[in-house]
Amino acid sequence: MSKEIKVRVKFSPGVKGVPILKLAQQMEKMADLAQSVASDLGIGVSSENWVAEKFRNSSCAFDLVCRTPVEDEDNQKFQSTFNSVISFNPRTAKTVGAISRQTVDHAVAFAGTFDEDEIASVSLSTAGRKRPKTVKISKNKLLAIADLRTEVQSYYGSVMGTLYGWTRGAPRPFVNIRDITSSELIKCIYKQEDHQKILSLFAKEGAIIIVTGTIKYDNASGKTEITEATDFEFAPEFNEEAYNNFFGMIPDITGGLDSAEYIRRIRGGDN
Repeated sequence: MSKEIKVRVKFSPGVKGVPILKLAQQMEKMADLAQSVASDLGIGVSSENWVAEKFRNSSCAFDLVCRTPVEDEDNQKFQSTFNSVISFNPRTAKTVGAISRQTVDHAVAFAGTFDEDEIASVSLSTAGRKRPKTVKISKNKLLAIADLRTEVQSYYGSVMGTLYGWTRGAPRPFVNIRDITSSELIKCIYKQEDHQKILSLFAKEGAIIIVTGTIKYDNASGKTEITEATDFEFAPEFNEEAYNNFFGMIPDITGGLDSAEYIRRIRGGDN
């Protein structure tokens, strides 16, 4: 099913007399950012198709809509990635998928239209939620993504997937892992003394493997590589009995509320 990409925006809530040129800049830079995210995701929409609809008084509140219908999967990818860009937190995330340097530049340019103490809000649809998720944005929050201008980032972490190949004769031997979420083929370089550990991974054909080590992510190419693997293990196998036994373990945790209402209250009323 195809539908339009739609993002609800509210600039300068409650403020009267906002300079029209400032609002025009904010709308332009946000549309540029939205188009750049769509391009990074391979969603075939044109910049001329982004329009503003459903204006409201008391602030510049409107729907930013791309009038080119896209498949639901692409729509959700856009909403998720756009949310990750405008709410990027370097303390909890190292990257925002395979976004381009151009998208980071557009996010920084968008931040430049904000005053230091200015707050805006963006509402995005999210899979599994009946109502859009509202994200508060500010100049400092948007500028957090500027660190991704660094072309290559390194951090310690793990990848999970299936074994795809093994190159033992290289000066720096490596195995390839097909990532379970992105399907990306990730090169994992290991030390010679870990040869037996690698050999043992082939004991279970088709098993899910977790490789931990120093991860390098190249923003320019969108490629991930483990430059020094330090640990290898099989992912725990799914246990249906243990999974089913989980249900009903804490019957009174919601205090009589249904699950949707309980989660809404935990989130501070955010639907």
